[in-house]
Amino acid sequence: IQSPLIDQLNITYILLEIVERNFTKIINTTTPTNGISLIKKTNKKTQQPIQKNHFGFTNIIKFPIFNLLYRLNDKAWISPVYKLHLEKSCFSDRNTELLVYKKDLSSIKNNTTKAIRAANRKLNAIAKTLAKKNITLIVLPAADKYDVYSPFIRNNKHPKNLFFPRLENEPKDYIFIHTKHHLQKAIHQNQPDIYWADGSHWSPKGAELIANAIHFELKKQAMKKKIPYNK
Repeated sequence: IQSPLIDQLNITYILLEIVERNFTKIINTTTPTNGISLIKKTNKKTQQPIQKNHFGFTNIIKFPIFNLLYRLNDKAWISPVYKLHLEKSCFSDRNTELLVYKKDLSSIKNNTTKAIRAANRKLNAIAKTLAKKNITLIVLPAADKYDVYSPFIRNNKHPKNLFFPRLENEPKDYIFIHTKHHLQKAIHQNQPDIYWADGSHWSPKGAELIANAIHFELKKQAMKKKIPYNK
């Protein structure tokens, strides 16, 4: 990683967050010559052209048709969202329905031992380069909603995601934040609304759990190095 900005900022830690469903693809398609872009410029949002719906359906027509198709198929065949059912309510509205983004499931095939091992090697190389600048790399794979809730899905016929168990077993030169462990633990403790019920992102409660996990790791590093740490 060669960036004058890193030297100018005088930083101690770099946190790399990548959503689980894109993790191996992003890391493994990044070449050694261009590195991983750790600091990105924010581009102005441009208005995107309106995409046509499948078969030209309008939202008004799609709603009743999808409701019917969901009775026959978890993804209504053409929907970008899976509708699964939980063994218990995990949300404050007491609904046992679980809405999951389709790529949470379609990306599982990419999480092979080979792909994860290759990604880990790259991350270790980045961590060693940063260590020469006295910077510690923190890697935070943002757990997919399906992966976190999968043990609670009723009659789950979809594949198990082995991303976290495989990455967890790899030797690391960086700090690893096991987001799935922290989020899933809260659900086992019957804490509701760890993710948004109708979205793929963590709720404020879920985000707070991960922030606390990062704080714990930073405090542990400070104690290890015998340096003061202010929250």
